[in-house]
Amino acid sequence: MSTVIVQPDITVVVEVGQQGPKGATGLALWTTATRPAHPVAGDTGFNSDFTGIETYTALGWLVITGIWTFGSRPPTLSLAPGSMGYNTEIATLEQWNGEEWKPK
Repeated sequence: MSTVIVQPDITVVVEVGQQGPKGATGLALWTTATRPAHPVAGDTGFNSDFTGIETYTALGWLVITGIWTFGSRPPTLSLAPGSMGYNTEIATLEQWNGEEWKPK
């Protein structure tokens, strides 16, 4: 764990673990491009590309919750069926069924 004093009254604590930096929630922080290179089932983190929490499963990355637009949806190549999030462009909760995004 590293502690950095930004100003006398502001301290930032960054914990770097196997999954990389962790935020205040204790979740690993990453983008789609910086996800763990060799994930194992249960690896969980916050993906800032689509503002969501995801966990790795035997079927791929499962988005537990997210907020996105059509252009910032999670990439479906390695996405587990059941992934879901809120699409702000259509004000709808969507779920990936393994083939397409469907309103939930």
